[in-house]
Amino acid sequence: MASSSSINASALIRTVSELQTFLSSITKSSKLYLDFHGIVIGLIAPQPLHLLTILISSGANGDLTRVIDLDILGQLAFTTPSSNGQTLRDILADATIQKCLWDVTKAVFASKSVYRIHIASVLDMQLLENAKRHGGPGNTRLQRDVFWKSGNDGQQHLLPKKTLDEWRDTREVVESRKDPRKFIERPLDARVLQYCVNQVVHYPMLYDLWKKGENMERLADESERRLREGLERLERLWSESNKPAPRDLTGPWREL
Repeated sequence: MASSSSINASALIRTVSELQTFLSSITKSSKLYLDFHGIVIGLIAPQPLHLLTILISSGANGDLTRVIDLDILGQLAFTTPSSNGQTLRDILADATIQKCLWDVTKAVFASKSVYRIHIASVLDMQLLENAKRHGGPGNTRLQRDVFWKSGNDGQQHLLPKKTLDEWRDTREVVESRKDPRKFIERPLDARVLQYCVNQVVHYPMLYDLWKKGENMERLADESERRLREGLERLERLWSESNKPAPRDLTGPWREL
């Protein structure tokens, strides 16, 4: 598992060849953890997306995390084929590959409105965290930004204290920086790159922790409902603007 101290410029994908190499690491058995980064990611109007963080979790083969520079690659980020011929657009739409995101509604609204991407087979990590947070007194500290476990010796860190401190410090520094251009400036600030990686780097651990005792089928169904909600909001937005919705906006998602 990578820590914020081990992140370097190689984590940033800026070329087609780097992207092809990364995509070739994704298999049918992979689980993907995603996070989009932009100045504003909301549900009011389409806003530019500048970076996309993807963690490929391949079980015993370990995890691989990269940040794709959408400002540099543009549509090539989603249309470039890997060595096996699959593009990122294909992979995101592949229902056999699970994707985990934080706040599916906003993520799907943003990605569909800007890049016309369809994301299939999603699980909302926010739902999973909420379910565990309200599971009882022993779970009230299972927040997104605190990694604890309960044991006979009381509360213990799931992560080494140094790793946890670095994670918190990076988050606080980047989120306290009010300049909205922090995801746009190039070269990308090293702390911002760390922040992007850190947003997903512990998700596999948290997923395994939070899913215990949960009805995962119910959470998957609710995640799909949130996905539809984001797409329906986008369709209403196009309708209210008196413009026809893009053809692909009324496509596969209606069949979910």
